[in-house]
Amino acid sequence: MRTATAPTVRAALTALAVFAATGCADDPGGPDGDGEPDDDACVIAVVGSDYASTTIATLTEDGRRCRQDVINSGSRPPGVVTALSGDVVFPSTADPAGRLVLIDRYPNAVLTFATIDAAGALAVDAQLSVATGFSSNPHDVAFLGGGRAYVTRFASNLDPTPFEGDFDEGGDLLIIEVDAPGPAIVGRVDLRHLAGEEQGVALSPRPDRVAIVDGVVWVGLAHLSTYFDRGGPGLVAAVDPVADEVVEVVTLDGLENCGHVAAAPDGAGLWAGCAGVFAEGADSQRAHQGLAWIDTAVSPPAVTRVAEGVAFGWALAPLPDGRALVTEFGQQGGAPDRLLLVDRRGG
Repeated sequence: MRTATAPTVRAALTALAVFAATGCADDPGGPDGDGEPDDDACVIAVVGSDYASTTIATLTEDGRRCRQDVINSGSRPPGVVTALSGDVVFPSTADPAGRLVLIDRYPNAVLTFATIDAAGALAVDAQLSVATGFSSNPHDVAFLGGGRAYVTRFASNLDPTPFEGDFDEGGDLLIIEVDAPGPAIVGRVDLRHLAGEEQGVALSPRPDRVAIVDGVVWVGLAHLSTYFDRGGPGLVAAVDPVADEVVEVVTLDGLENCGHVAAAPDGAGLWAGCAGVFAEGADSQRAHQGLAWIDTAVSPPAVTRVAEGVAFGWALAPLPDGRALVTEFGQQGGAPDRLLLVDRRGG
């Protein structure tokens, strides 16, 4: 396991943010006209946020800045009904239509679909609220093809109506259609039955990030209580996107708060990042932190714990050679944040 600190970490963390900006695709009809992106075309988006406000910038493929601010929390270009909050992220899968997709998490619970031209200018195509009557806190979008997508809704509604058709339960994968005439909610995959309890406290599934391996959608479940003060064992659920149902649940024994998953580029499986439960205190949290490698080529999937005790810092970028880059939280007045290089074969 290799580490880097100081300016190296800052540069690497920026790269990890860029890796996540997959919603802004190359334009095959761009200025070169040969199906290849122009060297000066703006094909990467970067989100900047301090949790009070958000700004989106664009870069060229080699990292040169195109526009510092194509949209922000204070702007309302045509098509924007809900201005961006300070809690905005990119999806972990790319929109097949090549649009930039912004997930406005809490409290807005809104998806924004936008187009960025080769010069870096942004046009908002549509917005879709996935709140359905409560702050559902969407965390990721899995584009499935055929004009469909799953949206992970981290929050569960404590007082849903008895009607299934209003989709106000949360703790689910919301099924949306993303093609013309506009995005729309069409169904949901309920995940609430996967949650247990801890010391008599009911837990919620809290679906977070997604990874697609061999056509199966894997969802990391943070598996936390309503007030985030209790956590159950780490869970990763496999969902069949044809049947829209859970087909497998992998338990990550000894790990907690395992909401972040990412597929290996070679298709051999996926990584899971587990942060532990902050409210349980430093010792308990440290004992339940780390990474897991899930080998999906065998049945049932095999789990290997990797880099135990790593204070997982929410960012995880798999590499093609069985390794991954992961950020680790530092401590106030103590060790700095670090960027770690880990190997699924150990170390």
